[in-house]
Amino acid sequence: MAIVINGTGTIAGVSATGITTAPTNATDTTKLPLAGGTMTGDLILGDGIKLALGNKTGGDLAIYHDGSNSYVRDGGTGDLLLQGRNSVKLQDISGENYFVGTVDGSAELYHNNVKKLETTANGVNVTGTITGATNLGTVLQVVNATNDTSYTTTSSSYVDTLSLAITPKFSNSKILITINGGAFANNANSVTFTIFDTRLLRGSTDVYQQDLWYLDARGSGTLFGQQKFMGGWQYLDSPNTTNATTYKVQTRWRGSGGTPEIGFDKGVTITLMEIAG
Repeated sequence: MAIVINGTGTIAGVSATGITTAPTNATDTTKLPLAGGTMTGDLILGDGIKLALGNKTGGDLAIYHDGSNSYVRDGGTGDLLLQGRNSVKLQDISGENYFVGTVDGSAELYHNNVKKLETTANGVNVTGTITGATNLGTVLQVVNATNDTSYTTTSSSYVDTLSLAITPKFSNSKILITINGGAFANNANSVTFTIFDTRLLRGSTDVYQQDLWYLDARGSGTLFGQQKFMGGWQYLDSPNTTNATTYKVQTRWRGSGGTPEIGFDKGVTITLMEIAG
């Protein structure tokens, strides 16, 4: 039986059971209204079903899984921006880092959750070897010190003269040590020859020796008075560390016929230059 009502009217003598009358303006709490709302359960989209955002057909931004791979695809106008209040991290599902970007700070790259590259305010720090790098030989840093007073010694054993420390940025860097300035020997009238010896220590390790100056008067008499000269040398070292490393220059005299006084003039410089290896 069908009841058809056209227009308005009243039906009398009809009874029904099991009918619930909904109040005016009622909301179905099992559905999300078009105007928006808060979901209290998971939204599960099957393979190939896209969460499409934006006005473009198919979405300016689409997030989906095709059954094999997962996609975040930006096909709209403008850039794809990933923004974070503190840090932005790319990680695997166990939490191991691929990339970490810190607000107002560093950007870090990781290999097997071990940091290999980090940007700093002064450049870039790299842990390990840069294979195939084309910047080998680039000067990475230079430190310098000048002797403010003259230095003298009469010792025939090595004594400290100049020292300077450097902290290499990379373990495979080279350190170029340069000594430059004036030196002298004050010889007593009985001195027949004098050798001004220098040696270079890295920490306590002897890495280089150099006769800075040599005077020999054995064939014509003796040396007397002061002999002055400009001298210097360079040495390229491989410290193989990123720890602070101190280089020290020591001096001594060798000769015969007496004890000369040898030394460096005021203004002698020691320069340490880190060169990319």
